[in-house]
Amino acid sequence: MQNEPASKCRKIMIAVIIAFIVSATWAMPLMETISEIVLNNPPHIIPGWPIKPQHLSVRRAFAGENLQPPATQDVVRVRNSTSPWSQQSKLTASDGASNDQFGAAVSVSGSTIVVGARNDNYEKGSAYVFEKPIDGWSDMTQSAKLTASDGGTLDQFGHAVGISGDTVVVGAKGNNGFRGAVYVFEKPEGGWANMTETAKLTASDAAASDVFGTSVAVSGDTVVVGAPGDADYGYKSGSAYIFVKPANGWADMTQTAKLSAGYNEAYDDFGRSVAISGDTAVVGADGDDINYAGQGSAYIFVRPAGGWIDMNQTARLIADDAAELDFLGAFVSISADTVVVGAPNVDITNGVTYYDVGRAYVFEKPAGGWTNMTQTARLTADDGVANDELGCSVAISGDTAVIGAWGNDGYVGSAYVFEKPDGQWSDMTQSYKLMSADGAAWDQLGLSVGISQNTVVAGAHLDDDNGGSSGSAYVFQKLYTVTIMPATQLILFDE
Repeated sequence: MQNEPASKCRKIMIAVIIAFIVSATWAMPLMETISEIVLNNPPHIIPGWPIKPQHLSVRRAFAGENLQPPATQDVVRVRNSTSPWSQQSKLTASDGASNDQFGAAVSVSGSTIVVGARNDNYEKGSAYVFEKPIDGWSDMTQSAKLTASDGGTLDQFGHAVGISGDTVVVGAKGNNGFRGAVYVFEKPEGGWANMTETAKLTASDAAASDVFGTSVAVSGDTVVVGAPGDADYGYKSGSAYIFVKPANGWADMTQTAKLSAGYNEAYDDFGRSVAISGDTAVVGADGDDINYAGQGSAYIFVRPAGGWIDMNQTARLIADDAAELDFLGAFVSISADTVVVGAPNVDITNGVTYYDVGRAYVFEKPAGGWTNMTQTARLTADDGVANDELGCSVAISGDTAVIGAWGNDGYVGSAYVFEKPDGQWSDMTQSYKLMSADGAAWDQLGLSVGISQNTVVAGAHLDDDNGGSSGSAYVFQKLYTVTIMPATQLILFDE
């Protein structure tokens, strides 16, 4: 028999899809219209398909899911037309207790979240790993608890956390007389379980009160650690350290390289915050006095061709509207060529001055490479008021940034999502505001935030579900698209 023309085959397939849609039952009233039909063989899209999904049987799906239909299958995508961000889960520790401050630090990579509880067990501290269940995020306790094999009182293990793939790093700034340490955990072959560290990282030149581990970040096989109390250039001038995973795997070690600012001086607090993406590290110095006391700055370090070595910065980032005590650099984050820097103590004047409203700044890498520069864009909250401290935490993934404001709404706290406009970043207010469903005064949601693709985690370290200041964390996801196979099989499609 002669093969039918491709166009006729496509019409037949579309008819099958439509027949399935009409025969199904509607289960998700959030969806309003079928936005497009995707035909994968050959790839093309029919936009604006004029069918209302009152008779669809679908479930919510989230951007960033790593499930895709076979390349030869046709699917229907339904886009949610309402606000796409919503709380999916509240995370707590199964052994949570008063004053643990679970949620003081958070980080997320793909479907795994790590949460620090720096005051657990008389400030020995701990960290908790949460893995997304197969049915999606829901209220839950941890998959595993991480502790230090040599943990001691006042170590504050969990003051800072980071995750990249199957590697978790946890800062313990109080370890060994506040010299500080960082602990590396690698996911066992059998999956995450209660465990002590794979390796312990320390500075070769450690001194009391360096508070190494105040900030940590990891990208692939490279870890960056901040030590804002280091005194190489005066009291609290600060430093940062790079650790590269050895060929034989992580083991107890001292640094591969030490990072310093060419302008370092006393009280700069260089290392207050750190971030890394690939071969680019960012270090915040929120006490940097450039033109004003405490205006703050951030520094870019690009890995040399021969590998990381002791070095000064590649570029310095500052705000063009800097003022005294803005504390730019209190928190930093990087995704590819975009850096976000928090300045939680920015004052805003509109006839009346509102103190500590806060702001965040976006810096995009110029075509010629990183160089000393001012911001590309300023991010502010359209409802910001005094003491919100927007920028007390920041995170970015791709074209989406999330900024914490722990003082918002009477210290209930919140987080703000900023999505990059078409073209490039520009001065803007938030795209969405994230709040906890059960928020209460002094929970301080947003003290810590993390983002991976379209999953946001925000810490509320003073939440009292397990006792006063026991803490919690919240997971928010972006409702995005649903795809429906022709034969009653529901699957997710990664945009």
